[in-house]
Amino acid sequence: PLYSAVEVRQALRKALYRARLRSLISRYQKPATALLASSTPFYRDLSPLLAFDPDGARQLLEEAGWKVGADGIRVRDGKRLALQLSYWQNAPILELVQQQWRQVGVDLRLNKSTISQVSALQASGDMHLTFFNLTRADPDVIRTVYQSPGRNYNRRQPGFVDEVLRDAAATLDGPQRQQLIDQASDILRYQIERRLTGAARSTVAARLAMVELMNGKPADAMRALS
Repeated sequence: PLYSAVEVRQALRKALYRARLRSLISRYQKPATALLASSTPFYRDLSPLLAFDPDGARQLLEEAGWKVGADGIRVRDGKRLALQLSYWQNAPILELVQQQWRQVGVDLRLNKSTISQVSALQASGDMHLTFFNLTRADPDVIRTVYQSPGRNYNRRQPGFVDEVLRDAAATLDGPQRQQLIDQASDILRYQIERRLTGAARSTVAARLAMVELMNGKPADAMRALS
């Protein structure tokens, strides 16, 4: 699918100007800067990795073969770079996201629907994008949303990150839990098994292996490095 290509995902991230979202959200809300909300324990600010870079977004799409068409929307192999988002919430920020993505040649088609219709689409997996948020007072909310046996909104197959999430939920040691939450966030954000290559993959894998060694799991440490 169009949205599964790493270049497209990275371009969408770079084309999003989060600071401008502030004008459309309440004073109790903030643009996301991590998987966890800033009010959640063990939150770590990842905003430097989410910087607004529209020129970088355009370059990624150009290099991936997506060329600007006559109407400003990019095309490759006869297909337009168009993504549909079905949602039920009152979310004027989505129209701003739509405008920002169009500036780099991406057509975001917004489909305001009902809760039941959106839930059915989510259950079927037949969606380009999902719009939601879930905030809790404990970082275990990551496991609730992303663990493969759980809600698993990004449709992951079972993997190493599930073990990291389980270990993070089980430990009572604060510093160790911080490390595990960080590692889980890294894996989920970068999708290490499919997205990272070269030095970037090696760096994250080495961090994971170190945590597993500290947890007395040498076999898991070797698996992280493999």
